[in-house]
Amino acid sequence: MSWNKNAFGYLMWLIYVFVTGMVLLVTTSGFCAERGMHFGWGIGISAGIGILGGILVFCLRRWTSACKNFVEKKRNLLVVFEGVLVLGFTLAGIWLRVMGMAAANWSSEYYEAAQVVAEQRMPRIVHGASYLYVEMLHGLLLLLGNHYAVGIWAQIALQVAALLVFFFVMRKSAGALAALSAFGFFMCAPYMVQNALVLSPVMLYFLIFMVCATLIAAGFQRKRENVAAFLMGIIAAFGCYLDISGILLLIFALWVILCGRREEEEKRKKFVSALLCLAGAAAGFLGYILSDALLSGKSFLRV
Repeated sequence: MSWNKNAFGYLMWLIYVFVTGMVLLVTTSGFCAERGMHFGWGIGISAGIGILGGILVFCLRRWTSACKNFVEKKRNLLVVFEGVLVLGFTLAGIWLRVMGMAAANWSSEYYEAAQVVAEQRMPRIVHGASYLYVEMLHGLLLLLGNHYAVGIWAQIALQVAALLVFFFVMRKSAGALAALSAFGFFMCAPYMVQNALVLSPVMLYFLIFMVCATLIAAGFQRKRENVAAFLMGIIAAFGCYLDISGILLLIFALWVILCGRREEEEKRKKFVSALLCLAGAAAGFLGYILSDALLSGKSFLRV
């Protein structure tokens, strides 16, 4: 990561370390439980991986200049190698998901809600992401027929597309090495493979979340920074409207404004842009709820 050394940057590092540690602990504990090993082994393995990661980061910091020279000399070759790895991870991930289709649970309340039936009325769903998912699935079933496999293939496509967008977001914000590591892990992790074979709105929301993050990351490449900040807030509000975890998009937008710009820029400009982002988020969130209420016939407070 390349976050600036200020209070917000340190906070992001703390969150990153905490989330990474929890993911490691959950992953290793599940691995040990499947093999009948004691829970303590999971903690020990997590600590060992964390220590090895810290040593690797320390060594890379010591060899920064040498690595930078190597990257500059072999840039074209490394880009090709990176593309091959991304393609390899993508094909491996698709293969794992296709192989797991036989063991998938071929029943879902979302499939029942989305089936094409004579005189069917789509159920009123308050949760935004669930409503969009049922509508999307209904459209696919209307086009391709009432086959459960259509939903499974849609889940796989949504997850692969979301992970590809995730790779480019990670590459822009944290570098190629971090992006490749995270992309390869999520493509091949058993948990992600299982989630691609269960009909739920999670993967659709994941894709929308990553697209919103991409738009936010590109926000300050525009000349009208105040307008961009307001639009970034509106984009983050859409993620919050679909699911409460969308608040992370708002945090990411504030980080782009406060830490993603040059240090020599005036703090006053950053502060104004941050306020405009929050104003855009508030206006956008209320606008999405009002639109939902008008289109669905529900009351504003119920939404």
